Amino acid sequence: MPLLPDPPPALPAAPRAFYDELRALLIELAPADLDHANVEVDFGDAGVAVTLPHARQPDWTLAAQVSLRAAVVFAGPDSAHFDDRDPAWTSAAVACIAEVLRGEREVAVAHRDRAFWRVPRTETVRITFGARR
Repeated sequence: MPLLPDPPPALPAAPRAFYDELRALLIELAPADLDHANVEVDFGDAGVAVTLPHARQPDWTLAAQVSLRAAVVFAGPDSAHFDDRDPAWTSAAVACIAEVLRGEREVAVAHRDRAFWRVPRTETVRITFGARR
């Protein structure tokens, strides 16, 4: 059974291609650390927005906004942009999400150690949702 609901019949081709591929990916990878109860999907404005929260790390939320001609994938504080200049842009956006779910994408995170006047230190982390490889 799919984790995400069925899309509306009027969802345009590009957002539908992204969404269908994402649904299949989530079934295939079965990310153990995905907070299933708090997954959000919003169909509107001829596109789709999906939020995939992490079960234990709230800062590691994974999200995507997909319109008729572009997509943005958010992985914690990082983002990746895709558009229709690449014929496979919807698949590239889903591939980016797959990398994060499997812990294959590095993300730079700045810390201020609870004091806003300190120079932030940056470390690289691998956000992972414990997905199958």
